[in-house]
Amino acid sequence: MPWTLKCLPILSKIIEKVSCRIQTFLTLYLSALLFVIAVSTNEWFLCGTKVKTGIWSICLFQPTSNHWKCDSFKSDFAVAVQAFSMMCIFGYVLTVVFLVIFIKCPTSTSTMFSLTLSLCLLCLSIACLQMMIMIVYAIKVKDSIIDVIRMNFSQQNSSMSWSFGLALISVVMTTVSAVLAFSEIRKITSGDTGAFDISDNLTQTVIYASISTPSSNSKLFHFALHTPSKLLNKVWPR
Repeated sequence: MPWTLKCLPILSKIIEKVSCRIQTFLTLYLSALLFVIAVSTNEWFLCGTKVKTGIWSICLFQPTSNHWKCDSFKSDFAVAVQAFSMMCIFGYVLTVVFLVIFIKCPTSTSTMFSLTLSLCLLCLSIACLQMMIMIVYAIKVKDSIIDVIRMNFSQQNSSMSWSFGLALISVVMTTVSAVLAFSEIRKITSGDTGAFDISDNLTQTVIYASISTPSSNSKLFHFALHTPSKLLNKVWPR
């Protein structure tokens, strides 16, 4: 275990260097997972234990057969919410393109700035669409099914349910992703080029060597972190 303890300072410094980029994508994709779960379930709105609705359908509990009967949700507001939801999912898919570019493609400082700015704006756009979904759904859902509630379950209490909560958490996490991307932009503009050299072969090789030989950890780690930055500063002087 001693070699593991010696590696911990190196790992902590690596995380510190790449944290904004990694945290942006981890937060974004966790947000995407929560949002996909939310839009694919029918637990956005509950009326007692007899009526529940989601983005795509409205479900009524059938006491005689002891199961839920679901029909498509076709009101005007539901169609709008469905369209916005698909746009959000498309936006999440589009972020995969950014991830591939960041990892695989060598880019200049100016290109990295443009890509990170685009990612930040995309995250903000997704968050705004999600917020519109939440607001419209919360305001309109009860009015759209009021006739069903009155006819069948007039005495039941209504409330938003856990799927709505997941979508709300997704909004917050997507906004956090945008903030992290903005932090990355500030690193780039301040000249901290080491912050986005996470796919540099030289850096990866030297870091691996430093972990393999704990006796020279500090020197190799210093070389691994600062050599790419010095090379970039010569090519793109500030």
